[in-house]
Amino acid sequence: MFARIGILLGLLLGVANLGCANSQMPSSVPSSFPTAAVTEQVMGPVRELPDRCVISPDGRHVVMIVPDWPHCTVFFDGKPWSKYDGVGRHGISFSPDSQHVAYVAFKGHKFFMVLDGKRGPEYDNMDRPIFSPDSTHLAYAAMKGKQWLMVLDGQEEMEYDDISPKPDFSEDSKHLVYRANKGQNALVVLDGQAGPEYDNIYPPVLSPDGKHLAYVAWKGHDEAKHYEFAIVDGHSGPAYVNINGLLFSPDSQHLMYAVGNGSGVGFVVLDGTDGPRFDYVADPAFSPDSKHVVYTARTSTNDGVVVRDGKPGPAFFNIVTGNPPDDGVTFSPDSQHVAYIASRVLPGKHQEDILVLDDHIVGAAFELIEHPPVFSPDSQHVACAANAHIFLRGWKSLVCVDGNAGPEYDHIIGTVFSTDSKHVAYVATTGRTCFVVVDRQVGPQYDWIGIGPEGNVIFDSDGALVYLAIKNRTLYRVHQPVAN
Repeated sequence: MFARIGILLGLLLGVANLGCANSQMPSSVPSSFPTAAVTEQVMGPVRELPDRCVISPDGRHVVMIVPDWPHCTVFFDGKPWSKYDGVGRHGISFSPDSQHVAYVAFKGHKFFMVLDGKRGPEYDNMDRPIFSPDSTHLAYAAMKGKQWLMVLDGQEEMEYDDISPKPDFSEDSKHLVYRANKGQNALVVLDGQAGPEYDNIYPPVLSPDGKHLAYVAWKGHDEAKHYEFAIVDGHSGPAYVNINGLLFSPDSQHLMYAVGNGSGVGFVVLDGTDGPRFDYVADPAFSPDSKHVVYTARTSTNDGVVVRDGKPGPAFFNIVTGNPPDDGVTFSPDSQHVAYIASRVLPGKHQEDILVLDDHIVGAAFELIEHPPVFSPDSQHVACAANAHIFLRGWKSLVCVDGNAGPEYDHIIGTVFSTDSKHVAYVATTGRTCFVVVDRQVGPQYDWIGIGPEGNVIFDSDGALVYLAIKNRTLYRVHQPVAN
């Protein structure tokens, strides 16, 4: 358990662009935000625009790593904390409640964890810290001599030849699971207890209620000749050439994964039952209410389709996917709608992207649409960022809400709806300045705006936007109200 100290969490950050404040706003912008309503809290000076920083989940705090050759200094909210020989770029984490921060640092040849400013024991190497969902536990893998071990709340577990760098807590924060190696074999460790050994194992998955454990195991060290099978609560399933996308439903009552049999046939297995055959399947997902499933597939005619509850939708040239956990199709919060980005090639035209909602095309086609589309909390609206090549003006970005295109900017990142679903906001850049746009109204210009771990600015409990920004080498915490 940790003492609250008014600190925080973040995974990685996005950085909007920077520069001088002389660039012109796009002519298509209808109005600017009344800047007098915006409040800026000075947090401290900055020597340079950051390229190594992590934003907290609530968007109110930032850890920056500033080079100070041959060392580096950790800054928290613009104030210097400590100086080290180095800090791992991906070794900084805030807790989900934004009240704690941990990072991996080193001096000389020794690594150590720093939690809320307090230095832990030294090791020969370390992986990034992982907080539990309730923010009360911290786990990380550390190397002692030639062996690796998991450290949970400061207590060392059993040593192994290697440990996966990403341990997984159950959603109730009561269980911890990770993959480890003994010699050439792999095994799963649940709450400190090692399971049976296999030739290889994919990272294990805990059900949301923490009562079930599943993982994919290999038989055969030769990757070209091995076979894989799912193990659920210790029971092995059928063998396949490959398995991917293993996941539990949100209510923990169902298990699904995609398989391939090595002869150009793929299908999804749901609760042990095979789905329809395709040439290839990927990206399985459950709806929030656990009653529906979707996945992407490629047909025998090489078309890309989205399969919803076993029924293929319209065929496209390709279904656009991103990186986990944002692959494939997006369900609306009420589980009644699905949206995805598809590519098509029309006669005499180049490839273009389209937004598809419930198997119907929404809005215009663009050269590129960013994945994934975003639903409003009330499930009544859908938005996406698109890129288009404008004659004589080059590439421009814009946000489409329910198919209606907004103003054009040089770049857009982090589209998000307000909690009441009445407003949409994103960070945009023009030239070398950046600003937050809310309902097409442009906020104050900055040299840099920090993007939180979810990839967007944050709507606060009072309905205003909260974000961190830099202007004229000063770090601000910005509170930007939203007009009704």
